[in-house]
Amino acid sequence: MSLTYNENDKELIVFCDNCYRNIISTVRIRCGCTLDLCILCFISADEHTLHEYHVIDFCGMKIDGWCCVENFLFYEGLVLNGIGNWEDISYYLKTKDLLDVERYFLELFNIRKNNKYESDNLPTISDPEGYNTVFSIKRKDFEYEDIMGLEDELKDMGMGDDNNIYEEDGSKMNNHDLIQKINIGLLNGYIDCLNFRDIKNYLIIERELYDVKKLKKIENKLEDWEMEILNKMKPLIYYLNKKDFDIFYGGLCIEEYLIRRLHSFTENKKEMGVFAKERLYMGILDEEEKKLCKQLNISYGNYMKIKKYFILHKIGRKRVRYMVKGKDERIYVLYNFFKKNKWL
Repeated sequence: MSLTYNENDKELIVFCDNCYRNIISTVRIRCGCTLDLCILCFISADEHTLHEYHVIDFCGMKIDGWCCVENFLFYEGLVLNGIGNWEDISYYLKTKDLLDVERYFLELFNIRKNNKYESDNLPTISDPEGYNTVFSIKRKDFEYEDIMGLEDELKDMGMGDDNNIYEEDGSKMNNHDLIQKINIGLLNGYIDCLNFRDIKNYLIIERELYDVKKLKKIENKLEDWEMEILNKMKPLIYYLNKKDFDIFYGGLCIEEYLIRRLHSFTENKKEMGVFAKERLYMGILDEEEKKLCKQLNISYGNYMKIKKYFILHKIGRKRVRYMVKGKDERIYVLYNFFKKNKWL
C-alpha cells in the first residue's frame, strides 16, 4: 500500500499501485501480493486470475474525527514508539498533534488523567547549591583546584629501567642520565604549569570573576541580544584587560542597538502615512534645517531625500544643474547649505 500525507489539505492519501489515483475514499482491491488496486485497474489487469484477493471497503469515513487508516497508524505508532510517547506517535501519524493523540488514547481505553498527582518529584527541603561563591585566601581554593595535577607526578615519579632504553643515535643510556633527563623535563613542565596558574589566578582576580553572585545579577539584567554578544566575547576575557573588554563590549552593544533602531525605523516608516513621516522627520532635523525647509517650501521628507543623495553621491557644483529639470534656484541654496555645514 502506498500511503502519504498531503500537507496542503492535511489528509492521508492511499495511492493505487498501478495508476496512482487516490483511493482512500473508494472501494479498493487488495491483491495477494500486497498490491492495492482501484476497481478500474483490477478489471483491466490479468494477474487477478492467478492471485488471491479481497475487497476493502471505504476507509475514509471518520468516527469522532478519526478515520480507519488513522486508527491503523495510531496502533502502529503505539507499538513502535511505546505508550506515552505522544510526540513521536503524532509525528508518525502526521494528521494529529500531540494533544489529540493523548486525548484519543485516554478516551479509547477509558483512562482518567489525574493532573493532581502528575509529578512524583518531592519538593527539595534544602538547597545544597544555593551557596555564595566567594574567594577565600586561607581556603586555598585555587591551589586545591590543581593540587592533584603535576604535583602527583613529581611525588610518585619512579626510577625506571634502563635495560632497553637508547639515545636517538643508538647509544645505550645509563640509569643516571635517564633519571636526570626525566627530572629536568618534569621540572621544566611543572614550572610552566605554575606560571600558567599564576596567570589564570591573576586574570580571575583582576577581572573580578570570582564574585559569581554579582556576575549573575548583572547578566540577569541584560537583554537577550546583549547576552548573546557577551557569550560570544567570553573567550576574549583571557586576552583583554577589564577596561579594554568593557570598552569593546560597550561598542558592540551600541552598534547592535543602532542597527536594531534603524531596522525598526525602516519597518515603521513603511507603515506610516505622509503626515506621520513628516512628524517623524520633524524630530530628526535641527532648527536651522526646519527653517530652511519653510523658506524654500520643501517638505521634510523631500529634504531628507535630497540630503541623502547629495551626501552619498558627493555631488559637486557642476552636477547641481543636472539635478532638476528647468531652472530651480532652490537646489543651489541647498547645495550651499550642505557645503557650509561641511557635509560635502
